[in-house]
Amino acid sequence: MASEVSRFTFLQLSDVHLDSRQLALSAPLSQAQRLKREQEVLQTFLRSLDVARDHKVDVVLIPGDLWENETVTGNTITTVIQACASLGNIPILIAPGNRDYYSSESPYNAKTLKLRGLPAWSDNVVSFSQEKFVTIRHPHRQEVTFTGRAFTSPKVESERLLKDPIAKVDGLNLLVFHGALEGYAGADADWENKQTAPFSAQELRAQNFAYAALGHYHEICEVRTETGVLLGAYSGCPSGRNFDEPGPHCVLLGTIESNKNGAYDVQLEPIEVDSRRLLTVSADITGLSSQDMMDEITLAIEDQGGRPKTDIVLVNLDGTFAASVNPEQVLQQLRSRYCDLVVVDNSRPDYLSEKFDTRTTEAKYIDALLALKRDIEQKRVTTPGITNALTGAIVEDALYYGLDALRQKRITIRDVD
Repeated sequence: MASEVSRFTFLQLSDVHLDSRQLALSAPLSQAQRLKREQEVLQTFLRSLDVARDHKVDVVLIPGDLWENETVTGNTITTVIQACASLGNIPILIAPGNRDYYSSESPYNAKTLKLRGLPAWSDNVVSFSQEKFVTIRHPHRQEVTFTGRAFTSPKVESERLLKDPIAKVDGLNLLVFHGALEGYAGADADWENKQTAPFSAQELRAQNFAYAALGHYHEICEVRTETGVLLGAYSGCPSGRNFDEPGPHCVLLGTIESNKNGAYDVQLEPIEVDSRRLLTVSADITGLSSQDMMDEITLAIEDQGGRPKTDIVLVNLDGTFAASVNPEQVLQQLRSRYCDLVVVDNSRPDYLSEKFDTRTTEAKYIDALLALKRDIEQKRVTTPGITNALTGAIVEDALYYGLDALRQKRITIRDVD
């Protein structure tokens, strides 16, 4: 009965993906920036545990993907284990997901840690290790139970794991589950291997848990009934690893209390623990002066909540600019305002809007390259299956780089196709 359970608090986080391959392959970031961001992601996890300590929560719930088994380092594992031990008697429950899956070689396995010369997990940490659902009791609150399972391989799980009733006992029953909610509409919904362990809100409701701590998706998302009753939530990833995960990210501080109707009221408070955000903005600089370009990009960053000297900003530049304008000078000024400014430059000098004397080298060069471009594009239309690697886009790049050389005596490489 809900009336038999007093106030219960928890901290929920998941999908940290420590030492992940996605960060390592994040093209817009330099190697130094990637290494720095890896450490910031780890520090965000440590600050999450500080939140649990400061609020004296009853439990920390981690429904999967704390790290990536294939790439996590021994130093990171050691740091995580020591940080978890520092919480003392606050239990930490981990339901390994499809990236940090439990196996004989997993860092969750005590024998593996010993063989690698790494410290053992402290007694306050419990990780589920079986594919079937297992229920355990809270070590200090016997009226509270947790039900969870582990992925034991990275393979996509197609079975609907919540379609059949899961046995429970009397008291406050919480589910710790890593899987894909049908209807989730976040930016990562269609990423590779995201449709694993699928379930619906209706299936979750039928299980009748007081709350489900969910992992797998990277944006915060509450799961509610049609009448608004909270069934569970994804906390999302606590840190953006690259520009596919922009904006603020949070952990969830939860409170569960019984109400006069014999049910449970669950309150969730998102807490941002990452000291930095990754943001993406786009700016069309066609026809803008240097000052207008500065204002356009600055306003776009401010609209996304960008914080000077703090955030990492990816700027996508498009359009054409007058030869008298130097976008790089504008970008250098902006770089001094933000922690990191990464630029994908798809803009071009507006050379072709100018009039050329047909007798000049420039005019003859332009006519020849434009004619070559038209010829290549026409052949691709009239000759299906042509395998010539030379494309109209490549010829256009050559045209602009050549004009750079003729006009500026140097070539400015841009991120054009």
